[in-house]
Amino acid sequence: MRKITTTIFLLFINFVFAQDVIIKKSEIKNVKDYLRSKDYSTKVIKELKTILTQMEKDEIIINESIPKEIFNISQAGLFSTKTKNYKILENNLVEINTLPNYEAFYEKIKNTVKNKNLEFPTNKINNRRIIRKDQSGNYLIYGIIELTSYEKINKNSVSATMEPYSLEYETKDFINYNPIRCKKINSQEWINID
Repeated sequence: MRKITTTIFLLFINFVFAQDVIIKKSEIKNVKDYLRSKDYSTKVIKELKTILTQMEKDEIIINESIPKEIFNISQAGLFSTKTKNYKILENNLVEINTLPNYEAFYEKIKNTVKNKNLEFPTNKINNRRIIRKDQSGNYLIYGIIELTSYEKINKNSVSATMEPYSLEYETKDFINYNPIRCKKINSQEWINID
């Protein structure tokens, strides 16, 4: 049931982000026609076509999260979506990391949720998408993280509950990240992270 809920949520997110374009592999040669911005160089379009051709599935979701600067390229799976993010640097498409890999980032989230028995089973944030860039040059990233909480049932057994959370965090350099806010997937109320 939880996987179905997560899948429905991911499909909803793809619907909400109207900038998404679904393209089939047979349409890759005309990819420029599908993009909102028409000002990409021939070299960037050629690299984009190469990346799209190497994708596993026939349907590919392209999102110009920041036109002329950032592409999110996704493939929907049965239970998750694989997303790669690319930045245009000096007329080249360069894959960028959007996954924080240091403990202090996750500790801030844990302290905000205020559950002493909380763990991050994989320190993995799924379906990461760069949403926007603010005036100070920070990139806002959205993703889904699974948090596992443990509750002692009796002296010999523990119950584990895994729950997906929406997470927003920011970066200026795609090296250092700062979590901004999170919420349970089924909740409307965001919790600010200090």
